[in-house]
Amino acid sequence: MKLVTIGVNEDGQRVDRLVGKLIPRAEKGLIYKAIRKKIVTLNGKKTEPDVRVKEGDELRLFFSDDTLKDLGGTGAESRTGEQKSKGGNISVKGYAFGENIIYEDSDVILVYKPEGILTQGAGDVSLNDLLIDYLDETGKLSGTGETFRPSVCNRLDRNTSGIVVCGCSLKGLRVMSALIHDRRLRKYYLCAVKGVISEEGDLKGWLVKDEKTNKVRVIKNKPDDPGALNIETRFKPLTTSHDMTLLEVELVTGRPHQIRAHMASIGHPVVGDPKYGDAAFNRFVATKFGIRHQMLTAWKLIFPKDCGECTDLSEKEFTVKTVPWDRGLWVMPVRQE
Repeated sequence: MKLVTIGVNEDGQRVDRLVGKLIPRAEKGLIYKAIRKKIVTLNGKKTEPDVRVKEGDELRLFFSDDTLKDLGGTGAESRTGEQKSKGGNISVKGYAFGENIIYEDSDVILVYKPEGILTQGAGDVSLNDLLIDYLDETGKLSGTGETFRPSVCNRLDRNTSGIVVCGCSLKGLRVMSALIHDRRLRKYYLCAVKGVISEEGDLKGWLVKDEKTNKVRVIKNKPDDPGALNIETRFKPLTTSHDMTLLEVELVTGRPHQIRAHMASIGHPVVGDPKYGDAAFNRFVATKFGIRHQMLTAWKLIFPKDCGECTDLSEKEFTVKTVPWDRGLWVMPVRQE
């Protein structure tokens, strides 16, 4: 038997859909039969598939542990609020999630990600894995619900550093994802590009991805390809040094590899970029300054006036305090003390 106490992130869900998340390998017919036969009960009573649960309700699944396991669930009796206090400093490549949090409340975490770590994905340990471990180690995962798992809301390429937004509750995940989707969360990057740029620019075009090479190409006019995505990238030069320009870039649309491909398409590739960059210039920068990864950082977020249920973030601005690849190349006009 499995007992689930409904948490805030499960509040309002239908019984049948919630059961489907608890035993994901069960067919719909089996779920409806279990509800009808009182194998699934709500607060000790028979329920209906379309009843919406409330926080504090108790949902019981009267399956054996073996059956639960076969259906993709577990035989755990219940969830508890037991707290852990290890600090969440789980380290990967010398990076500890808990030590790099820029902002945290019960719904949202803003955290700095260094280059070299995946934001999300299979294989290597990702930032999303570290988020879950941090919440688990600090006892905050226990309150997120049986069927909800916190997640990152925006992705940065492995070799791009900067601020990542994480949803720690269903409310936080929904609000942050909506702000990003609706382009109301303003995202700014710092990057160094090859060559001298003296004026601001607003680039528009279309992005087409080659699945075989995992590269994109930028096209000025809309192509026939139905998978093409419109893109817009605004940039402002801040200073120049060693035939490089430091840019502040506003990502109007958030597409894979957008900044890297868009700047390369106008002859100013991001310095250190192995995929779209200038190999010879990258070698020069690596030899002279010891910088061997792309000089691109997601450095600032500005939240809109209305952040809905996440009111504490309304009109707030968050900035990465230092740029890891600066190496004294510039007296950074945007550096924060």
